[in-house]
Amino acid sequence: MRAGTARSRPIVPETNDPTIRWILDNIEELGLAGNLLDLLVQGFTVVPGVLSEDRIARAKAAMVRRAETVAERKIEPDTATSEDFNGAKYLHYMLFDDPVFPEILLEPNPLALITYLLGENCLLSSMGCHDARVACRSGTATPGTLAGVATYRVRGSTSRPTSAVTA
Repeated sequence: MRAGTARSRPIVPETNDPTIRWILDNIEELGLAGNLLDLLVQGFTVVPGVLSEDRIARAKAAMVRRAETVAERKIEPDTATSEDFNGAKYLHYMLFDDPVFPEILLEPNPLALITYLLGENCLLSSMGCHDARVACRSGTATPGTLAGVATYRVRGSTSRPTSAVTA
């Protein structure tokens, strides 16, 4: 090949399988090729800017409601400390607590990557969250920084390894 004529190589080999081709085309159309490369090389990726401010606010409110139920006390997110979340460090099974959580799971960008990993018949069965102050062991988290991290637990029948997609 002459200088300046190098072809761009695809992240994954070409395929004749129409389902995999559709999934890969969808990832390309959504601009997620770099995220797919992260998944293949590192086993995880972060997809920034997936959620609107409204959806973030709704999810935070639902997380606080659940944390208050678990901790059995009122929690003021703007002034709360880690101690206020005692017993609510990880909130399991958030999926059915509020309609916002299925909306988050069905966001096109993370869902495209999950579909690549597990195929079209994957079952997204659980969603949990951490409070940023509790999850942050560096001591830099301060009151008023409530920000949940959505983690996806996925089940599917595939030979591909499961990986984490965080939004």
